[in-house]
Parts: sequence; structure tokens; C-alpha cells
Amino acid sequence: MAKARGISSERGLALGTILLIIFVAAILAFTLATASTYQLKVSQGIDSQAHARNLAESVVNRAMARLSENPEFGKNRETLEVALDDFGRAVLTFDRGRANSEGLPVSLHNLDKKDALTVGSVTVPREAVRLVGRAIVGRSTSELECVYYRPAFPVALSTGGDLEASGLYLGGLIDGVPFPGIDSLGPANSRPADLISNGSSTSLNATCNILGDITSAGEVHVADGANVRGSVRTHVTPATVMPKVSIPDLVRQLNDTGITPSPPRPDDGGPSNVLFVEFYDVHTGNLNHNGDIELFGGVLHVKGDLEVQGEVRGRGTIMVEGSAILRGRSTLGDDDATNVICNGNLELRRGDGFSDKSRFRGLFYCDGVFRSENTLILGSVVSHGKATVHNAQIVHTTPSTSMAFGVPKRYRDLNYTVFWKVDPVRNPQTGNVRFNYTVSVYRGGGVDSNDRSSSRHLATKRGSNKTKSQLLAELPAFVKLMTPPLNPLLPIPSFLGERIAGDLIFNADEISKVNPPANLVISLNLNDLLAPVQRDRIL
Repeated sequence: MAKARGISSERGLALGTILLIIFVAAILAFTLATASTYQLKVSQGIDSQAHARNLAESVVNRAMARLSENPEFGKNRETLEVALDDFGRAVLTFDRGRANSEGLPVSLHNLDKKDALTVGSVTVPREAVRLVGRAIVGRSTSELECVYYRPAFPVALSTGGDLEASGLYLGGLIDGVPFPGIDSLGPANSRPADLISNGSSTSLNATCNILGDITSAGEVHVADGANVRGSVRTHVTPATVMPKVSIPDLVRQLNDTGITPSPPRPDDGGPSNVLFVEFYDVHTGNLNHNGDIELFGGVLHVKGDLEVQGEVRGRGTIMVEGSAILRGRSTLGDDDATNVICNGNLELRRGDGFSDKSRFRGLFYCDGVFRSENTLILGSVVSHGKATVHNAQIVHTTPSTSMAFGVPKRYRDLNYTVFWKVDPVRNPQTGNVRFNYTVSVYRGGGVDSNDRSSSRHLATKRGSNKTKSQLLAELPAFVKLMTPPLNPLLPIPSFLGERIAGDLIFNADEISKVNPPANLVISLNLNDLLAPVQRDRIL
């Protein structure tokens, strides 16, 4: 009996051990299953979060691409959406109503303002856009915010080499404020403007007054008595990627108008020492002009060196494949802006024996050395070489580096050819448009030729700062007057004048629009043509 009980006891112990093992195994299996399920959920959550992050980045990047193409993007409450198949979507909206109704963050456009924008607890710096994209993938939500900063090229003077300056005033003019004169600039109408030098040495004597920052790749020597209101940063290498303007790119753009360039010439019956640049004029070789150059929205391309003893005035662009020296005292009308682009050196200097300053407005760019003496410049200076500036004021103005070139039109009947062009001058504050125009009538020339030099010039009419009603009152009558019938003895009238007059009325309406058709106006906004210029930044 005792032996049987011992065997039964051993069997019970073995069964208990087996049950215990089965129980432990079940617990382990359950734990492993639970851990696997949890790990799967965590993995899925991580994947969803990563997808949401990527979607948020994608919609923000798409918004930045839109802003690079069109700085107006966002001002009309646009919304962008990016979808990831059926898994999720990302939204970026400038529409405050939609943002409030759907519980979305709102993006804010402050790109064209000079003051910070505050909405609730959010403050957007001047010349910037707050971009916020929110993405939802499954139960995961990701939100990405950045501030897109795009100033209108705020550097008044940038050099690729050393800078030596004495008597230099460097500041900016608040947009929309007429230039009151250098002695009347003050806190109410001026703003900071920066100086950048990639040279090894920047030297400012005691008579220099810099309202903005100085950033240099080398040393900066500021003499006692000089005034620098901003910060001074040294040994920043490079201080900036220097802007690069390509004359060949501009030439290709101008050639797309279809008009053959002609040599610049004085107007028949006008002063012989004034070259009028109305369309696209090209001078082969060096050009040493003892008189004035007057631009009526045209482009002068000099395939050599340029030296001008007189004034350079009006609105237009001068491209010089060599070096340029401008000596005359240029006048500054309200709409005047002259962009000068040189592959070589550029010198702005008043002629000997004169005490008053030369006055220029626009962008002055050179790949070589820049020299300026006894000058006032409203705009920006970019020099890839050294720069020497004495007794000069550089006042940065945003609109002065933005130009529009009216596309020339050509009309011809059996005996007469008419070239005409109207250039829009838009007030950046009001949006109102006034026009400069040029119409030239020629006799002869090939039927298929756009070259004005092959025809005999009969007459030219120009006008500046005209309203649309003034433009349409003056030009059609002139065009009709200058295109008489083919032969007065034959009853065959010329319809050229009527055709041009009708087309002029249509084109004036199109050009006066906020965004005129590209086939009527070529944008020569040199801020956009500066490449690569680091003006798009994420703060």
C-alpha cells in the first residue's frame, strides 16, 4: 500500500509540473503575442508619423516653390493640399476662414511689407511669409512651420574684392517715399541698407556713415569718427554668394521679341549730340560719346567699351561687354531708372572742373573694378572686383532695380514701316500705370526685315509719363498722319495707320493690367535676374 501511494504521489507531482510548464508556456505565448501586437502598432505609428512628417514637409516645400515663382502667392487666400494615396493628406492654407472652420493653422503673407505683421500670438517679420503645413496620416498628426524670408536685395553695396571708402553715405529709402534730397533724409523716410565685402580688407575713413550692417570676409577697418549703426561681422567666408548677371541671357530674351537690333542714332531734327535709345540698339566696337544718352524704355548693347561725357537719363538698360565710364551729371525724373551692366570695370565720375555730383538711379553692376567719385546713386551697386568710393552717397531703393521693356511692334504696308512701343511705369503704392512711348515711321526697307537701319527714317514721336487717355489721344493721330496713301494720284488709301491705331488701343488696355501679357512686356526686374542670389532663406 505504501508503495502504491508513493507511485501515485510521484504521478501527481509530474502532472502538476506539466501543468505548471503549460501555464508558463501559455503566459509566455500570450506575452509574446501581446509584445508583437504592440510592436506592430508602434511600428505602424512610427511609419504613420514619418509619412505625416514627409507630407507636411512636402506641402511646405510646394508653397516655397510657388513663392519663388510668384511672390504674390498667398495674398489671395490660396490653399495647397498634398495627398498620399488613400493614407492621408497635408494642408497649407492662407484662408483664415477655412483655417478656423477646420481647426487648421493659418499661413500669413507679409512679403511686401516693411513692418512686422502680428496676428494673435503670431508675429511674422517684414519681407517674410509664415508657412505652416499640417498632415494627418491615420491617427498621426505632424505640423511643420517655417518663415520664408525674401528681401528685395537689401544690399546697397556689395563687392567681391577689397573696399576703400571715404565720404560714403550708405542707407535706404522707404518704399513709396519720394527722394527728398540727401540732406533731408532722416528717420521718417530712411531705412538701413547693408554693405557686403568678400575682399580681405574693408577700409572706411572718418567721414563714412553706414546705416545698416557690414559683413566682410576679411578685416574691417573703421576709423574713429565714422558712424556704423548696424553690426560689423568680420571673417565671414564667403560673406555672401555674389549675384551674377548674364548679358547673353538678357540678349537672348531681347532677341525673342523678333526685332533686329539697329545702331543707336541721334533723332532727325533733334540735337545731334543726343543718342536716343528707344528699342534695342547695338553698337559694335567701342563707343565714346561726347554728348548725352537718353533712354525711352530701350536697351543699349555696346560690344566694346563705353565712355559718355554727357548725361545718361531716362528709363532703360545699358549693357557693356567691356568697361564703362559715365562722366556726366544725370538728371533724375520721377520715373527715371537706368540699369548699367558691365563685363569689365565700371566708373561713375563727374568730369573735371565740376563741383556738383553726378546723379544716377538703378542697378550698377560690373564683373570688374567699381569706382565712384562725387556721385549720388539711388539703387544698388554690385561689383565682383575691388571697389573704391569717394565722396559718394548710395541710397538703396527697391523699385529702381525693376524695369519693364515694352515689346517693339512692327507694321508695314507697301511703302511704309512703323515701329512702336509703349512702356508701362507702375506706381508701386497705388498700382496706377503711366506710359512712356516711342513711335518711329520709316520709308522703304525689306518686307521681311525688322532692321530699322535699312529704311529711311521719316519721323519719331516720343512721350513720357502719359496716362492711357493721353497715350490714345496722341499716338493714333500721329500714326495716321505719317502713313499717307501709297500714291496721292491713285484712290488707293493706306490702311496702315488705322490698323496700328486700333491695335494700339487694344495693347494699351492689355499693358495697363496688373499682370500684362508676356508678349507685350519683357520683365527686366534685375532682382529676379541676379543668380545665384541668396535672397530666399528659411528662418
